[in-house]
Amino acid sequence: MRVDDEDWIEYHAALEDGARLQALEAKHIYDATGLRPTNEKILKGFKTLGVPPRLRDHMRWVLTGRIKCGAYWINIPRYADRAHCSLCKQRSNLDIMESEQHMWLECENNGQALAWKTTRSIWRKTTSRTWPNISTGLIQA
Repeated sequence: MRVDDEDWIEYHAALEDGARLQALEAKHIYDATGLRPTNEKILKGFKTLGVPPRLRDHMRWVLTGRIKCGAYWINIPRYADRAHCSLCKQRSNLDIMESEQHMWLECENNGQALAWKTTRSIWRKTTSRTWPNISTGLIQA
């Protein structure tokens, strides 16, 4: 810890009896340990945990900002149909351009809405902080 963090050391809720991990902030953990997560470390962690290869590949593309969706497929012969959300086409007969925004936050057919509802419920049960505005940037972070 740095000297200017003495107040944090003395009074932070995480250091009271019955410490709660949710009271810690990442910057304090980084300062105390000197460790910073890198894309490489995160991806190695996925491999160590036995995350299936397809999900691991997807997370690599998310972390590097290179998701192969939407406009990526438009000019590739025989793959242009991948530019649109297959679930929206299949279930609602809609041609919606696939994007990270659509996959993670907007698609009504891939189950993401239920995942966010569950996450929000867990959040409310474990912290008094307000639910953040979820964006693709926050997801990548």
